[in-house]
Amino acid sequence: MFKYLILLIVIIAVVIIGVFAAGSLMSYLNPAEQTIDSLNQTKNNMTSLLEQKSNLTEELKKYEPGSAEYINIQNQINSIDKQISDLNKTAENIKNGVENITNDSKNLLGVLNN
Repeated sequence: MFKYLILLIVIIAVVIIGVFAAGSLMSYLNPAEQTIDSLNQTKNNMTSLLEQKSNLTEELKKYEPGSAEYINIQNQINSIDKQISDLNKTAENIKNGVENITNDSKNLLGVLNN
C-alpha cells in the first residue's frame, strides 16, 4: 500500500513538472512565431522596395540630369534607399532576436534534460 502511495506522489510530481515545462516551452514558441512573421514582413517590404527602385532607375534614364523630372525621381530613389537601410537595421534586430530565442530554447532544453 505504501509503495502505491509513493508511486502516486511521483506520478503527480511528474505531471506537475510536465505542465510547467510545457507552459515554459509555449512561452518561447510565441516569440519565435512573431519573429518569423516579422521576418516575412521585412522580406516582403524589401522585395517591394527593390522592385520600386529598379523601376525608378529605368525611368530615370529617360530624363536629362538636372531636369525637374530627373531630380524628382532621384529623390524618390534616395527615399527608397533610406527605407532599405532602415529595413536592413530591422533585419539585423530580427537576427539578434532569433539568436536570443535559439539560446533561450537551448537553455530550456538543458533544464528539461536535467
